[in-house]
Amino acid sequence: MTCRPPLAVACACALVTLTAAVCLGDPPAPKSAGKAVAAPADAAKPAADQADVAAPAEFLKPLPGAKEVQVGLVEGYKLGSKNMTSAQAKFEAARRLSPHDPRIDYAEGLACCKQAQWARAQDQFERSLKHQGLPYWPAWQGWVWCAFHTKQYDVGFVRVREMAKQVAAAAKPMDMPGPVEVGQTKWIARLMSAASRSDASGKSSEAWRRTADELEGDLGPALFKAYEAGRLEFFNEQQEILKQSQAKAEVKADKDKQAIEIEKAKIDGSLAKASREKEETKIIGCRLEEMARCGDGQSGQGIGPAGQGLPVRPAAGGVADPVDQSHRPGTHRAVRQ
Repeated sequence: MTCRPPLAVACACALVTLTAAVCLGDPPAPKSAGKAVAAPADAAKPAADQADVAAPAEFLKPLPGAKEVQVGLVEGYKLGSKNMTSAQAKFEAARRLSPHDPRIDYAEGLACCKQAQWARAQDQFERSLKHQGLPYWPAWQGWVWCAFHTKQYDVGFVRVREMAKQVAAAAKPMDMPGPVEVGQTKWIARLMSAASRSDASGKSSEAWRRTADELEGDLGPALFKAYEAGRLEFFNEQQEILKQSQAKAEVKADKDKQAIEIEKAKIDGSLAKASREKEETKIIGCRLEEMARCGDGQSGQGIGPAGQGLPVRPAAGGVADPVDQSHRPGTHRAVRQ
């Protein structure tokens, strides 16, 4: 059985973002391993194994205008156009204090994602990428995630390759890729693995295959090893998720089976009781019929004059005459008279 989650969910599992705390200059909040980010809008939940490599160190320093960014994120995470308008005003105020910092545009992009304004979010992530200096990888991730989330598969695969080339260029001056570049390469690997398990590999199968084939050359030998490691990590995580899902399904099946057995026992008990009651009713009916037959067979009983219940005696002609009453008191006087 192959686990093929929807791409929106799978991409979300691959996405790593910085938190508002990073914008404030604080270290990202730790998170237990194995749990992935739910969506770009869940910026407060970086993955533990990549939280320290999501961006170069220069983007972890305090940000002038951090208070405005924080308030903007709080407002932007409240659904509604009025809240988003308030958030945008805060982001603009932050830009006046730090006009060249990509984190502000990135934060506004996250708020747009929360409001499901995907095109606008991509514009903000793109704006974040155009700042001078080192590449801001969270914005790259946010743009690519939006593309796949909105089913822009072909353009999404193109941007994946562009991101891979940027990662390779950043690692080129070094003898060995640093943790930042390795982390971004693994993110790309997770995204491509997620796409292979979704409808993206079907609707844009040629684009997916072409991208997968070209990534080795785009990344280079050293980073491609990290890419393969990222794919293996994603596969192992999916297998663990599948195993846990199967275990939960088995537990539920056992509970359902027990409930069915209990209900069956109740039904069997009700049927047995009904059968006993039917048998008892049959026995009572037979007894009543027997009593009725016995009562009808007493031919020596009848109804006397005036309904007195007196015994009668058959006459010679077949007509029942009353029994001689001359022996009763008063009868003899009536005879003598």
